[in-house]
Amino acid sequence: MKKTFILSCLFAFLFTSASADGKLTPNDSVRMTDANYPGLTIIAALRTTGLWTPYMGFTKEQEYDEYIAGRERMLFSLDYKKASESFPLPENPSFVAEMRDLYGNNLFKGKDGASEFTDVLNDIPFVDETQYGSLVYNSIELGGRYAVKIGIENMGNLLHKDTVDFMDIPSLRLLTNSSFVTTGKPLKATAYFNTGYPYDPATIYKGTEQCPYKLDYLGKITLEEAKTAKGETIAEAQHTVKFTDLDKTLIAHRDSVVVSVEKPQLGKYRLIIDSDWDKLGEDNGFNYMFDVEDTLRVTSQLDKETYDLSIDEEALLSLSFDFDYPYITTTVNNVPTFRYYYDLGVHKKGSSIPLVCDSLVLSHDSLATKHFNYQHQFRIPLKNITDSMLIASSVPIEEGSLFPRKMNLTLWSNFNGNKSKNTYLPIIITGPRNPEVVGIDDVTQRSDTDGKFLKNKQLFIRKNGTKYDVSGRRMK
Repeated sequence: MKKTFILSCLFAFLFTSASADGKLTPNDSVRMTDANYPGLTIIAALRTTGLWTPYMGFTKEQEYDEYIAGRERMLFSLDYKKASESFPLPENPSFVAEMRDLYGNNLFKGKDGASEFTDVLNDIPFVDETQYGSLVYNSIELGGRYAVKIGIENMGNLLHKDTVDFMDIPSLRLLTNSSFVTTGKPLKATAYFNTGYPYDPATIYKGTEQCPYKLDYLGKITLEEAKTAKGETIAEAQHTVKFTDLDKTLIAHRDSVVVSVEKPQLGKYRLIIDSDWDKLGEDNGFNYMFDVEDTLRVTSQLDKETYDLSIDEEALLSLSFDFDYPYITTTVNNVPTFRYYYDLGVHKKGSSIPLVCDSLVLSHDSLATKHFNYQHQFRIPLKNITDSMLIASSVPIEEGSLFPRKMNLTLWSNFNGNKSKNTYLPIIITGPRNPEVVGIDDVTQRSDTDGKFLKNKQLFIRKNGTKYDVSGRRMK
């Protein structure tokens, strides 16, 4: 018999690692055992799987032969092979993971009671093999030496304490949330000078290094046009690089340059950062492009508040679209194309039943170069909705009443290659197409009806001569 327990991302957001002093290398792992818990082994393994790029992203995932500041993957697992005797369980076993630099600053400190882990220990005497693991990904921004504590508290030697060195090189890295921001949000970027680790305080920094930077507004232009555009300088300064606490040699140190525009215009921006810090070599600056983009605005309105299917044959939906920059880039046959859709029907979690639907498709070269402002009307054919469709696809607004009923009109766009979030617009129906459709609150089996009706269940039926035909579903 074999039983397996898996817990993924036990510490879903922690900075973790383990290594040091010959006990753990990128090609090895720490194995923790205790004589009081025969057959029980805790295993901790750490790999660097990605390095920082100049723009603070990560290189493609691969495993490295040393620990380097970047993306780290940690596997923490419990193995047990069945022994002849079970061991007494501690009262409050808990997973713990802590990491701090050697100057008292915590990167992460957390515990987890892990009731699942207690279940594992309770099951150990009854299974041939038990496994319990956590796979965690996170990042180390600064190289340095860190103290690590990982394992299980209150269980003797099953808690591992160590130090680990994360290497890094002197660098200038740009941190941004994205290469674009949407209108109404500030444009912000931070450039970080990093001493790397390890370093020699006597040679890493003179104290006279300068970092000039400027931000140019290039306007509403394409990336190809931006390569040669001069633009208008809207921010410019000379920053003196300052590293502090360089005597604390067991941690890397940073200085930052922040460039921010609170209410940027729509369009393209170019950030130029240079430095004379000789440790950077040829990688001493950036030429980086930002976009400030518009958001698609859609207003929608129906021609009436309510509709009666016995009178109204259609509903009129009026739409207005507005978008400025960077225009429309999705293409069909190499022509910029905008699509907008609606459907009327049932839209609930996990299901969608469209009864009436239509779409607007605009395709023209000018959509890629001009402000998009357009009005459109959909004529929604209510006459296509039968009484049975109405009953099946709508919900009563007032409890115990057949009408009014609400249907969901769903709207969404396919814009610049992305389907936007659905918007729901209610259509209120005040009456059925056939006024002879009625509700029965108390129906028993009748000789002049088809089927068997249950007492005290509301049914929707249509009169057909001397009979009543079921035209909808039974409503609970």
